[in-house]
Amino acid sequence: MLAGHYNGGQWRLPFLGAVKVPASAGKGSGWFPGDMGVVGLSSYQGIPQYISPGLGASNAIGLPAFRLFNTPQITQITLTTRMTE
Repeated sequence: MLAGHYNGGQWRLPFLGAVKVPASAGKGSGWFPGDMGVVGLSSYQGIPQYISPGLGASNAIGLPAFRLFNTPQITQITLTTRMTE
C-alpha cells in the first residue's frame, strides 16, 4: 500500500519529529506522535505500507498551512518480489 499522510507531520522539530497529527489518523496521532504511522515503512493490519511525507501543506492539523523543518520529499520506490517487514 502506498499512502500520503499529513505531510510527514508537516511541522517537525529537530530531534522530536512531528508536532501534531490529527486524531482521525488513528495510531500515531496526537502531539509528538513519533514517526511510526506518520512517515516511512510500516504495517497496517498485516499489509506493508509506505507513507510518503510528500510535497504539500495543509491546515487539516489545526496549524498554519506551511511546512516547518520538514523538507518536501519525492519518493522513488522500486517494487520487487521480495517482502520486507
